[in-house]
Amino acid sequence: MKNKILIYSILLTGFLFILTSSCNKDDFTNPKNLSGTTWKSQSNYYLKFASKTTYKFWEEEANTPEEEWLQWISNYSIIDNTIELLGENDYPYTGTIIDQTIKVFMFGEMEEFVKQ
Repeated sequence: MKNKILIYSILLTGFLFILTSSCNKDDFTNPKNLSGTTWKSQSNYYLKFASKTTYKFWEEEANTPEEEWLQWISNYSIIDNTIELLGENDYPYTGTIIDQTIKVFMFGEMEEFVKQ
């Protein structure tokens, strides 16, 4: 009887570990986890993910109110760790998501966004 309880305890522990590790909130390649997060680059650009398919692109400018920073609202998609952001006029910007960093080639240079 004790062996059965021990075996069931080990199986239950393994199952719970698999269940909790597959739902990792830090896996930002999952649009559900990306939704509601904000990312900032060294160039003072911001990506604010409003939902599982929509994001807002902000550019922080000195001496201007925050409400004027919004440049566009558009869609994004993720396949594996590759993200495609549609910009103004649906111009596609493609990049990668690695841990808490998003690297996207924008405006002629590589922008690295870090989760805030």
